[in-house]
Amino acid sequence: MVERLYDFYDDVEGYNHLYVVAHELSRAAEALLEKARFIEDIESAMLVGENNLPIGVQLIGPVEKVDRLLRTVRWLQLHLAQAT
Repeated sequence: MVERLYDFYDDVEGYNHLYVVAHELSRAAEALLEKARFIEDIESAMLVGENNLPIGVQLIGPVEKVDRLLRTVRWLQLHLAQAT
């Protein structure tokens, strides 16, 4: 993608623009990594599709409330089991 952008911006102004874009992408990636430290997730194949293939469910919550997340998973499993 960067090479294609460089072809479009093939002068000094274009190079400066690419540098700014790359810098902003880098900052966004760092911010996402920082926030990811505070998130816990649980994945489970709780559902089954038409062809008997599993359908994954992902629940996400704050790390400090992982017990609440586990209770929510248990609640969802029980309600899905009752529905079938």
